[in-house]
Amino acid sequence: MNIEQKAVGRVNDAILDCDHLAPYIASIDRVPLTDGHINIHSSEEHTKATFVGSVNVQVKGKTVKNLDRYSKTFPIERVDLEGYHKDGGVLYFVVFMGERGQSPKVHYKVLTPFGIDELLKNMKPTQKSKTISLKKLPADPDKIEKILNVALQAKREVPGSQIDSALLEHITGMKLYTDGNIPFDEPMILDRTNQDFTIEFRTAGGMVGALDGQFEFVPEEYMRRQMDIPVTCGSFTFERPFRRRISKHLTEVELSLGLKLVVPDTNESEAVGSVSFTTQRYLESRYKDLGFLLECAATGEIRFGEAVAQIQVNQFLDDHEELKSHFRFLTELRELVVGVHGNPDLVELEALDQRRIQQLGHLKPMLLEGAERKQEFDRPMRLRQPLGEWNIELVFLEGKKPGEWRCVDLFSKELHPCFVKHDLDAPEDAPVAVRVTPYDILEVEELGKCLNLNLEHIVEVYEPFAIYPQSRAEANHTVLKLIHCADKHECRKREFLDAAARLNGWLIENEGEEPLHLINLLQLKYRTSQLDEADMRKLRTIKREASRKTNAPASTIEVACAILMQDFDEALECFELLNDEEQENMPTWPIWNLMPAEDLESVPDIAQ
Repeated sequence: MNIEQKAVGRVNDAILDCDHLAPYIASIDRVPLTDGHINIHSSEEHTKATFVGSVNVQVKGKTVKNLDRYSKTFPIERVDLEGYHKDGGVLYFVVFMGERGQSPKVHYKVLTPFGIDELLKNMKPTQKSKTISLKKLPADPDKIEKILNVALQAKREVPGSQIDSALLEHITGMKLYTDGNIPFDEPMILDRTNQDFTIEFRTAGGMVGALDGQFEFVPEEYMRRQMDIPVTCGSFTFERPFRRRISKHLTEVELSLGLKLVVPDTNESEAVGSVSFTTQRYLESRYKDLGFLLECAATGEIRFGEAVAQIQVNQFLDDHEELKSHFRFLTELRELVVGVHGNPDLVELEALDQRRIQQLGHLKPMLLEGAERKQEFDRPMRLRQPLGEWNIELVFLEGKKPGEWRCVDLFSKELHPCFVKHDLDAPEDAPVAVRVTPYDILEVEELGKCLNLNLEHIVEVYEPFAIYPQSRAEANHTVLKLIHCADKHECRKREFLDAAARLNGWLIENEGEEPLHLINLLQLKYRTSQLDEADMRKLRTIKREASRKTNAPASTIEVACAILMQDFDEALECFELLNDEEQENMPTWPIWNLMPAEDLESVPDIAQ
């Protein structure tokens, strides 16, 4: 018996142990390229009804001196590869036989059409053969059947075919077939040169095909995902950080954009944890990151929920004192911002120069501790303290001693009853003074830049003036100003819209469901994508009622309703019916911000 016959016999023996496989492999080559095929069945009964498909097979035998040490590779001629390429691939077997009578060892390679295509592309024009790497054929019949299944599914592969990118958008599912030798416990690049696999796709229209190319596989635990437990060190807690495994024994926990932990598995004694720290731009983020880091340096202990882990941060000890000094500065600045009801998340530290930092240092004891200082003032003053992009609105009042002054937050309860707006151009029969709040004295630009607005308590500030119609009118103007601010400052949009909604709700409680208040309510909902069918019915009702009237508010209400209903052509038609004064005022209202820019091209300049 020659070597090829022995090789075929060994392969047949392995295949015959598999209940769903039927080998038809000849020991004498009579067919070009292949030695036969293996049929695959869906059951142990091999009938026409159970036939699933067949896989072409090539078997080679090779003698080696020592089966304990040999190269698990084999050269294949270019002409053979080109033939397999045209014939849908082949399951290639090489049986290594030792000269010392050792038991032969069967190896294989699933040469898929896409895999062969890659081999041919990597060959030089004059190269006549290509050496391939082989894997040992497993003894387990289930694993052998899995190898055959990969070869069968790979027959769908059509090298050189172009898949329309539009088709990929309709893919409903993909399935990866492997020979069982690909480890899926770590990220990897699926490469047909070294791995046996095929990827099947299905579209919504029922099309089934194979995907070519190189694929990256990332196990779920290596993907960035949010944790359901808080991570705490000292007084600093990150509620729902992100985690991802980065190696076999290490996990990265991303507490924030500037702070990451590398934590070893609890049962891995040799792996070492560490901390990565990068200073963030904004006050609250940097304060929290640095506070956590310093606590960790002091205690070396971190809590994941109730579990305790030890971690070292020695890499930061060289500049430990500098970090502590910077943290003290952050703490002082944060206390000032929080003390005037500002949001430390908004304060960009790089925008503060040394002069501003010194000014803020002087202000903190005055604002938060009641300290008084000598100032060159001749009367109470309203001042604006810049804080990067934002401002703190302040009032300086006379102190207990002559020449000394105290500083008060403009929105302090102490000042609530102190503001009156005088209208020097008011008619003789109209009041020249109106009781107002600090919110009413700030223009839109000032309001949008003010950090210490304390908007959570805006309704409490207006409540004492509910009995004054003129004060309620001022409150309505403030609602519009707040909406303008929300449109202009995306980072504070939620803050301004919530405050406008609370104040507008207060106006509805005190004045009823007036059309202007309802329009404001609905444009607030519009900005948060909350308009529903009931809201649309309400808009149609308001618009019908307004169309029956001829006064100025009614005509502008028609425009506002059309905008909220997204009937922009109708809005422009209604706008053209307004008088000159109404057309001049309409674009100053926040409702006009909802008009698409392209629809305003035909509008007179006065409205743009």
